[in-house]
Amino acid sequence: MVFSIILAVVIVVLIFNFLRLSKKNTTNPAEIFNNLKSDLLSSIRKSKELRTKDKNLFNFARQFFYSLSIIFLALMAVSGFLLPLFWQTMDGILLFIHLFVAPFFVVSVVVAIALFAYRMQFNAADYAYLSAQRTARKQKSIFWKKIYFWLFIIAIIFNLGSMLLAMYPLLGTSGQNWLLNMHRYSALVLLILTVNYLTLKYTLKSNR
Repeated sequence: MVFSIILAVVIVVLIFNFLRLSKKNTTNPAEIFNNLKSDLLSSIRKSKELRTKDKNLFNFARQFFYSLSIIFLALMAVSGFLLPLFWQTMDGILLFIHLFVAPFFVVSVVVAIALFAYRMQFNAADYAYLSAQRTARKQKSIFWKKIYFWLFIIAIIFNLGSMLLAMYPLLGTSGQNWLLNMHRYSALVLLILTVNYLTLKYTLKSNR
């Protein structure tokens, strides 16, 4: 029940923040979703063209696994949070979807993290933003995307680690419940970070 209440509050806050940023940047929510859909599908539509050029192969792989990660995370979030939102346990077809998609999500997100890690390292421009607070809005956006990225890595370690440990009878019944709660709350953190990252990215992109 506590988790269901927290989940409901988080969803309301995320929606409010999305609408707030959309209004602040004078962007249409429908346009934001269209840009997101276009980005997620672009790697598939252009896959043949990108694969024929060696210099674009890395960019193709990065965009491809990024798109897969977002799609699989959305499926994991819907299957994992829909029933708890109504104070019910996850079972039936939603549990099947969650378990079926999980290995594909793990592979895609690990590869995407590896491909984005170098690009997301902090540099002098980020330190200047922290020290002076006088940089352009673009640098502010880049800085916060990096923050979300590295926090996402921390959360994914707890999320995947808790589930892997729960597969082995190492901690007893109370330990299994503790690992399950860690998995739930770390997944909630992943959802918050991802939605905030996408909101930041596509509200600014739509306003260009």
